[in-house]
Amino acid sequence: MSEPMADHRAICYDDEGRLECCCELRRRETTIIVKVSRHDAQGKTGVEVARRVDAYLPANYAVAYSGPNQDGSVTVTVKGIDSAGWTAEGYVIPRLASGLYAAEVVKDEQPTTKGSNP
Repeated sequence: MSEPMADHRAICYDDEGRLECCCELRRRETTIIVKVSRHDAQGKTGVEVARRVDAYLPANYAVAYSGPNQDGSVTVTVKGIDSAGWTAEGYVIPRLASGLYAAEVVKDEQPTTKGSNP
């Protein structure tokens, strides 16, 4: 069973690891907003906070942006594509919650297609 999956992966990914086949047209990029409390962010740079959040993410999700808020908390934006059970609601948000990071999915993203800009 692993052989067909390996063949499918070779067909669907280009040399830079971007998905490019028709099955990808049905997937949507998911954006997750992570709120890091003032207490957890205190004394840390945005990069340090982003690295801590990134440690909880599967390979199909990554930190896209992090920035401070006026109240001292930090907002981290995470982007990725649900794949093979590694979904935003089913895995990523519960995983972030295990590190006491509150997160929510932002809806209404455009479909991800070959050649689109991130």
